Amino acid sequence: MPVVEPVALPCWVASMIAEALRADEALSLSRADSKWCVELAQPTIWQRYLNGPPDLLARPVLSDGNAGALFTGPSVHPENYRAIVAALRQPGWFRHYKGMKHLAASGRFSSPKGLNRGVLRRLRQQLRSDELGKQLSKASKRKRQSLELELQKINRQRQQMRLDECGFSRCGAPPQSDHVQ
Repeated sequence: MPVVEPVALPCWVASMIAEALRADEALSLSRADSKWCVELAQPTIWQRYLNGPPDLLARPVLSDGNAGALFTGPSVHPENYRAIVAALRQPGWFRHYKGMKHLAASGRFSSPKGLNRGVLRRLRQQLRSDELGKQLSKASKRKRQSLELELQKINRQRQQMRLDECGFSRCGAPPQSDHVQ
């Protein structure tokens, strides 16, 4: 069977077709053919799935507050819009949504990364390790304080035991003897 090359479309036709597509359809078409991937590379196409009309959003949660604006704001490079839409359309997207918001807010999407699954995974892991580091430093500070208090208590008990052994007691009372008279 002969292979048929797709015909090059005028840019206005590609943008008209893109206007009629939902997020999943646009993603599928951009993955189906390299020419469609190029035609659909315009950030404005993907921006509407992040911060556009409610019926076109990649996920309804983007209409809440400024969530959509966060993903299309100055902290996100326009070339990363498609990857963010793709990540939001994946199964299990909600597990990564909070991390993606943190990445966007912290400016980690501010340069064109050609975000793919591996890059997003590394960014999420880095974010998780940063958060764990913060929690660990807080926990280690609390643990250190707890251990210091415990050590002070042990030292006080040890000092009192030495005083008791030498015949001194806390309140001037005679030392307690283990001998029964």
